[in-house]
Order: sequence, then C-alpha cells, then structure tokens
Amino acid sequence: MTENGEYADYRSGAMGTTENIYAYGFKYSLDVELDNDGVATNYNDGLLIFGAWEVVLPAGFSEVTDPFVNKAETVDVNGFGSTATAVSEGENTVGATTSLLSMTYANAKAGLGF
Repeated sequence: MTENGEYADYRSGAMGTTENIYAYGFKYSLDVELDNDGVATNYNDGLLIFGAWEVVLPAGFSEVTDPFVNKAETVDVNGFGSTATAVSEGENTVGATTSLLSMTYANAKAGLGF
C-alpha cells in the first residue's frame, strides 16, 4: 500500500475475483474501495467477486466491513465486505505461503525475510 493510496482501489470497470486475502497493517485512513459506478455495477452483476478476506482491524475500525467502501456516485451495493472476517495478527487461515517466495528477486532485493 502507498502512503496516500488505498489498500485496494478497484477502478475502471474492474472485473475478477479477489479471494484468500490476509490483510494486516491497515491504516485507519485507508480502505478497500469500489471507485465508481462501473465497478459497483460489476460487483452487483457478479463480475467482481470477493471471496474470503481475513483482516486484522486497526484501531478505529469497529466492524470488519468498515474498511470496505463503495464510492460510486449513483450505484448502491449490498454485502460489500461481507466475506471478510476479523482475525488477530498471525491467526490467519488464508493468504500467501510466504516461505514459497524465499527464492524470489523481490525477497532478496527488499530483504522481506521470507
């Protein structure tokens, strides 16, 4: 995530499936966002699907759906963020197996510690 960006910013008619996500280190000011009417419509039409997300909630969020925000101007959505579950850090059952990434250039270059 970037300093002034979003955790995930779905734009420009985004389609696809995002699943098995383990999210931690959220800043209270950042979110997972449906950016416009086209993306919200794709979500409603089943063209943008969210599977299991496990989120470590930062201070300030009381509900696991709080970081999931619909910013469409004229399209309402139902259930955005409903597939997310709040977990404690390290208690996730989804997400990448980072040990499989230990031999990558990114790990070596950035010292990620995988």
